[in-house]
Amino acid sequence: MLVDGRVMVAMPGDITGSTNNIPDRIVDGIDIAVVCEAYGSEPRDENWNPDVDINNDGIVGGIDVATVCKQFGKTDL
Repeated sequence: MLVDGRVMVAMPGDITGSTNNIPDRIVDGIDIAVVCEAYGSEPRDENWNPDVDINNDGIVGGIDVATVCKQFGKTDL
């Protein structure tokens, strides 16, 4: 993930945190909600979020949702 011109490395599924959507090293319900909100979207869509296209295939699909769900509850602290 690119944040303020820097590359941010996070575990798969850790999409958001409490500050500016920067990963917070915890995969929780907020991460699941964000990926579900973008489900089915592609780059041309209004709800597209490239941060949740975890497998970088150009669509937020089942693999992306499954990846976040599989990581649910995990921390990288």
